[in-house]
Amino acid sequence: AVRSAARALPVYAVGAATARAAQAAGFAEVVHFDGDVSDLGAGLVQHAAAFKGEILHPGAAEPAGDLAGMAKARGLTVRPLALYRTRPAPMGPSHSAALARADAALVHSPKCGAVLAGMLAQSPRPDLKVFAVSAAALAPLADRPLAGRRAASRPREADLLALLGEGGGT
Repeated sequence: AVRSAARALPVYAVGAATARAAQAAGFAEVVHFDGDVSDLGAGLVQHAAAFKGEILHPGAAEPAGDLAGMAKARGLTVRPLALYRTRPAPMGPSHSAALARADAALVHSPKCGAVLAGMLAQSPRPDLKVFAVSAAALAPLADRPLAGRRAASRPREADLLALLGEGGGT
């Protein structure tokens, strides 16, 4: 849903997909940093001279990182605006059966990693390889016996899929 028709403010986005969505929504000035929240924070500092007040940060109710804290440490003010909340989908027998047949699992977030860790606590899979979009997404699986585990060097889908293409884990 559109919260406002105003499109004059610049948009600073973490990744290219969000930048494309902002452009499609009519924002003319869009900059993206192709990384994670730390990259966004560093980018905001680079553009600090452009800010005349607060920086509005629309996003998740439970953000992946502390953009406001990073900005504050550098003299900027970020005002979070929760637009959505993520919740794990209920896992049923069909999900457990699919996991039992899988050779590898892709993990896209820390919440996803926690769900997978819970499933593996119930049904261990020491022969499973796990590939994660980031070290934070892989962290909930640290104590699970696995055949391999790797995190992408950059939190991008392409980097995650490249890991899968490389095969094995460490």
